[in-house]
Amino acid sequence: MHRLYNLLPAIYRAMDDDAFLERFCDVMQARLESVYEDEAELREIQGIWTTRDEYLKYIARSLGWKLQAKAEEERRNECATIVDFYDLKGTPYAIRLILNLTLDKLFKKLGELYAPNEGSASEILVTPDDDLSSLLASEGNFVYDDWNENGGYEYHHDTENRHYSYIVFIVIDPDDYTYGEIRPRVKAFKNIIHTMHPAGRYCYPYFVCRARAPHHWKKLQQVYTELTGLKTLDDLGYLDDGGRLDENDEPIDDSISTFFRIEWLTLDDEGTLDDAGTLDDGIWECLGLFEIA
Repeated sequence: MHRLYNLLPAIYRAMDDDAFLERFCDVMQARLESVYEDEAELREIQGIWTTRDEYLKYIARSLGWKLQAKAEEERRNECATIVDFYDLKGTPYAIRLILNLTLDKLFKKLGELYAPNEGSASEILVTPDDDLSSLLASEGNFVYDDWNENGGYEYHHDTENRHYSYIVFIVIDPDDYTYGEIRPRVKAFKNIIHTMHPAGRYCYPYFVCRARAPHHWKKLQQVYTELTGLKTLDDLGYLDDGGRLDENDEPIDDSISTFFRIEWLTLDDEGTLDDAGTLDDGIWECLGLFEIA
């Protein structure tokens, strides 16, 4: 900061023989420097990239936002994009931003079941395959058969009334999956989706995990456990000494439904072993769906 005395016209400094004016300016200088330092510290505290990690939540709160990221760098990046979220509120772009932020590698793509109107050319319009169609039609296996407001288990998806819904495709690769990583990411997504989700729409997170080799079998069971809370193995991966499974957890969402398919093929498609002496692949998969209103 420049000294006040040095900013005075030269004639005043030349007339200040006993340095009275200089001493007077120095008193003012000390006070102004204190204000300047406080202001610089305040700017640093309020800066997303300069503030201490524990203050980030207050910056987010001042913008009506609750941080979901855990790591410091991710929390700073989340703070830096809050305004972008609000600018895009109600659009697929905002939903996609949240999905990338919370689900990370699990997020595959965002789809839309119907275009917003008959003349719309939606770039994310999808046609459900047989499995997704069956789950949307409430034909999956529900953990709770009375989760909805009517005391039933039916989803609100209706092909006649054409509720315009988003489908979140979540793909779990057994070779890149660690037990326990799905739940916290989905929880973070559920915590903030309503701030960006357009009114009158439904959102359906759709989970897909398909085994491609025998050693994926345990990972498939663990994905099923994370989605439903139902234990097929205990926490250590085998039965307790008493031959009992661990107690079940709560499902990832009350409306979760699943298909858990294990179809072993003992012969190839022609009823015999292949030339290489190997069997055709079976179907080992866990599919899940829940509803966000």
